[in-house]
Amino acid sequence: MKRTSLRHVVDAITKALKDSEGIGSIPAIDRLYRFKITPLEVIPQVWRRIQVRNCILDKRHERIQTAMGWMDSHLHQFEINGERYGDPQLIDNGFEDFPCVDSTQTQVSDVAPKDGKQFQFKYEYDFGDRWHHKILFEGCLRSTRSASLRSGESEGQAQSANRSKLLALVRELSIIPVTLS
Repeated sequence: MKRTSLRHVVDAITKALKDSEGIGSIPAIDRLYRFKITPLEVIPQVWRRIQVRNCILDKRHERIQTAMGWMDSHLHQFEINGERYGDPQLIDNGFEDFPCVDSTQTQVSDVAPKDGKQFQFKYEYDFGDRWHHKILFEGCLRSTRSASLRSGESEGQAQSANRSKLLALVRELSIIPVTLS
């Protein structure tokens, strides 16, 4: 029988509790990263909240464009912890001396805090008009769809299975029939 000191037990329990908090408590495949985007110098203040799976920063830029209703017709960059992130192929055309980390190679998980704590960074869209935004990383949520998608189903199959389960529950509870399209 192996003897373990009380200190080792306490350390193991402390580590397990820390791992059960924030990002560490959610398997990577189930993580949804939640961001609040607020354009600066806009009155009245507006904001958008998006949730994205782990993806490259350029994909997150596309999600921001969609959330804001924009057409992605200008250059952009992120400034995270004092580092600029952008697409070097786009920025190198006409902008000399503009060092940046490649946003087409950097994942959201690479810049999100490992402890899941909130943090802010900057997003600039349209280098001519200089639209500045504050982006708040609000944390991670557990995706409700990923469990069924992990088993090899496509998203459409998972949605169809969820509709079938919902209809079965409606019938079981004798609720007025509902048509789901």
